[in-house]
Amino acid sequence: MVADTACRKTRHLVIITTYRKTLHRTNTMKGNELFIELVLRLKHFSDAAVLWILIKERADIKEFKTSVVRMAYDQLPGTIDKWAAHRSLKHLQELGLIRIRIHRKTATLVTVDRQAVFDLLDTELEERLPGLSKHEFPFLEAWDTERALRQQKRKAEAEAAASRPASQADIDDVLLSNLEQSSDYDDH
Repeated sequence: MVADTACRKTRHLVIITTYRKTLHRTNTMKGNELFIELVLRLKHFSDAAVLWILIKERADIKEFKTSVVRMAYDQLPGTIDKWAAHRSLKHLQELGLIRIRIHRKTATLVTVDRQAVFDLLDTELEERLPGLSKHEFPFLEAWDTERALRQQKRKAEAEAAASRPASQADIDDVLLSNLEQSSDYDDH
């Protein structure tokens, strides 16, 4: 009887724990959702991008070593330049969302104020804002269809290319293309 009761309690505890883990997993925010929330609240893309990178790199837990060049060209390539990264770090510091320590000629040490970010994310937003709206419209269906068709086309082309042996003409075309690209690069 005692063993049966212990087994029931254990089974009950496992069920509750599993339910809580499932519930927790379904309510957790994903990285892309966090980015949308940051953009909507900060109203500035590069500020949101820099803060998102810092949070992703766990700067809310420990100091993160970076530089504006690394932030712009390694973490956010093709998105912002080093001057925008510098302005964003400065603006985020002015907002009290991050703390910065600068080591001369080496790196910038950044810490995210987790509570300040929680407070920022706690502000109310209209659900009809882009990024938060659950509204679906015909363009989205057309876009999904177009993306699926393009993916199928790429897959079919890749399979066709893999099944066809490369001819000498194909190899010559690739070599010529690479040579032209390298000579274009040398001209600049």
